[in-house]
Amino acid sequence: MDPQKFYANGKLMISGEYLVLAGAHALALPVKYGQSLVYSTKESDDLTLSWKTLEKGKEKFHFEFSGRELSPVKSNNVKAGEFIRKILLEAKTLNPDFLNKKTRYEVVTEINFDMNWGLGSSSSLISNIGAWSGTDPYRLLHQTIGGSGYDIACARSKQPLIYRFKGKNQMPKVKEVNFFPPFASELWFIYSGKKQSSSRSISGFAPEKVDPGRIKEISALSYDMAKTASLDDFCRMMDRHENITGQVLYKQPLREKSFRDFPGSIKSLGAWGGDFFMAAGRMKPEELKNYFKQKGYHTIIPFEEMVLNS
Repeated sequence: MDPQKFYANGKLMISGEYLVLAGAHALALPVKYGQSLVYSTKESDDLTLSWKTLEKGKEKFHFEFSGRELSPVKSNNVKAGEFIRKILLEAKTLNPDFLNKKTRYEVVTEINFDMNWGLGSSSSLISNIGAWSGTDPYRLLHQTIGGSGYDIACARSKQPLIYRFKGKNQMPKVKEVNFFPPFASELWFIYSGKKQSSSRSISGFAPEKVDPGRIKEISALSYDMAKTASLDDFCRMMDRHENITGQVLYKQPLREKSFRDFPGSIKSLGAWGGDFFMAAGRMKPEELKNYFKQKGYHTIIPFEEMVLNS
């Protein structure tokens, strides 16, 4: 069989983090980084599966599975192997015809970004396995790692979107938007240097306890951030969003905590305390880069290089 290929985008959530689980509308961006999955098959006396994961061209994981239960035969990372096996077995549950023949499957996935960045190595994998297995990627996500599913929406979108989670048993509401503001050159994404587990970060969050007024305000901010043409207004929205989320989480906003002298606005993205954050302000590119490098942050990506529709 000729090789079959799937590709899924990575993601960033610009507004709505945490509160998206309570029904807030979130502004989310598919990014130019992502993950591919290529598989081929050969005749075999049994069902076997060879799996290899590459990170920026270099081998990260390799596994061998055997039989309809995908019993581990060989692995260079037991934890990662069990995670992939869990997703594949759930896909088999959703579609019993998937991986159900005496065939040798050879699978290679490649992530073209640093997995520590938190841009969606797990969600893009789930999206690809959903496409390969012919199963609903949202159900696959909810039955494995959980979450709002916005990352699945980004994995298959070609442009930014407004996302609303309606519960794991309902399809989400997804609306594509044109988010490429005239001040895009003054928006930057900076890697915090810390990988943050989304599932762990939301485990203690109680969506049902969030004040409905907060949800409504965050939703309004998502729409306003998506359409404003003013950098000053966008910065005010970033600051307001940080204050609301900080109050809900009982946490100090990132700018107050670490960047009080930054001449602009700073906003956490996704799980607070890790992954990327966003900076906005009227600074020359080299001045902005030097500011963050002096504070120990060296992965600094401009909006145009990160966002898919730019």
